[in-house]
Amino acid sequence: MNISSDWQQLLRVALLGTHQSGEAVPMPPGEFPAAASREAQVLLSAGALALVRKAGLVPAAATQAPAPAGPEAWPPLGPTGAQCLQQMLDNRRFSFFGGSYLPRVVARQRRIPHYLLPAVFEHDMLRIDLTEAGAAAGARGQWLAALNPAWQGMLAPEFSDPSDWETANLHRRRHLVRWLHRTQPAQLRQLLATALPTEAAADQATLLHELRQSVTAADVPLLEPYLRSGSKEVRQTAAALLARVPDSPLLTRLWALAAPLLLLAPAAAGGLQVYLPEAWHKDWQLAGIEAKDKRFEGGERAGWLGQMLALLPPGRWSAHWQLAPAELLRRTADSEWAQLLRTAWAQAAHLHRDAEWAQALLTEHAGQAFLAPKQAKELLNVLPLAQKNDFLRELLPPRSAITPAALQTLQLAAWEYWPRELTESVLELAAAAHTTPGLPGQVPWPQLQQMLYNLQAYADEADFARCAALLTPLTEVPGPLSGEIQETLAALDFRRQLTLSLDEPPGSDEP
Repeated sequence: MNISSDWQQLLRVALLGTHQSGEAVPMPPGEFPAAASREAQVLLSAGALALVRKAGLVPAAATQAPAPAGPEAWPPLGPTGAQCLQQMLDNRRFSFFGGSYLPRVVARQRRIPHYLLPAVFEHDMLRIDLTEAGAAAGARGQWLAALNPAWQGMLAPEFSDPSDWETANLHRRRHLVRWLHRTQPAQLRQLLATALPTEAAADQATLLHELRQSVTAADVPLLEPYLRSGSKEVRQTAAALLARVPDSPLLTRLWALAAPLLLLAPAAAGGLQVYLPEAWHKDWQLAGIEAKDKRFEGGERAGWLGQMLALLPPGRWSAHWQLAPAELLRRTADSEWAQLLRTAWAQAAHLHRDAEWAQALLTEHAGQAFLAPKQAKELLNVLPLAQKNDFLRELLPPRSAITPAALQTLQLAAWEYWPRELTESVLELAAAAHTTPGLPGQVPWPQLQQMLYNLQAYADEADFARCAALLTPLTEVPGPLSGEIQETLAALDFRRQLTLSLDEPPGSDEP
């Protein structure tokens, strides 16, 4: 009897079900009468093994020691890097930086020192970051993960056997879906066709969503049946995926519904005429249109049109009327449904990664502030990095007369890249709110706090000295942002240490 392995085996049988699992039910220690059924045997063994574990029975000694870990290909981080990792383990504010730091560690061909591996594996945030940068754990990390059932599959979501899917948790299954869709798409489709129908609706939607980055026409037969799912979440997930496949049957159905509802006046300066659908039909679900949708204002009929526009590629309208996105948005300005159109087209530009439409909508937003911060962030991330940089530089003061509300949303949204002008504007707003709080027109405190958090994470390292020069004097002035300013300075210094750690000489695997 091996208490640990028997307990894990019993858990697998219980999770999969006695009919679906082909594994034997572990027998409890001692003499027990034969159970009347396989289900009864599971309960009997579970009760006996649970009691044995509580009683502190010492497991039998291993008959064979595991083979030692292989040699390391890369050297460990130096003292600064090890200290930074320890700070991430001890302080959750610094744990946030693991997601950007560990891939840089891999890029520099460095790894986590051996003595920190168990703590990193047990940390709820860093262990997730490692799934995208497993090489940072080195050979010793791979060896440790293989020995501990709680760590297995955490570093490299490799698919070695169909039973991996049956025993994997949802987090690992998501990685398996992404990895297989890139490497073995046919095998994944076969697996999902068999496994997904037995999953809960929420898990079906989560796993299907992982196809979003690489969905192709070959996935259409797998996805189409889920438009008939009893779960609205599953139907909407499948519809969004099918909408990203050029010439999919769903797009054909959508265009047939939506095209008659938007008519462009023939005159060069004419506006856009909008007609709302008269009634919803059950078969519209096959086009991804739900009877109820709270994303759009204006009532049910407006919601039906909004769903159509949010799924269709926005470039299709540009091609249909031979008009650039900026001109189309100008033509809709006087329509009573202008907000509906802009909101739906913003969702479509994000779904279809249409950079031309994204920039046109963001430019419109700069003058009217109709996007929520989340939408602005999504559209900014559609733009290629160089285009995003140029756009933000031209949009921010003093080059443009952007409205204060739009400036706030862009400061909250520009997560991956902060031009110097954006950093300067946040510093000025923070200084004003700290030294003279309560003035009319100031940014609300929760938004300003979020801006400072984003500054900590995304400000360009070349601007750190400027940030320190402006913020350090404020630490000597009592004010409402004293804590946030201290945290910002500490976070920027921590980021500087992370960068320095990548170039320091290797350290030791011992503490």
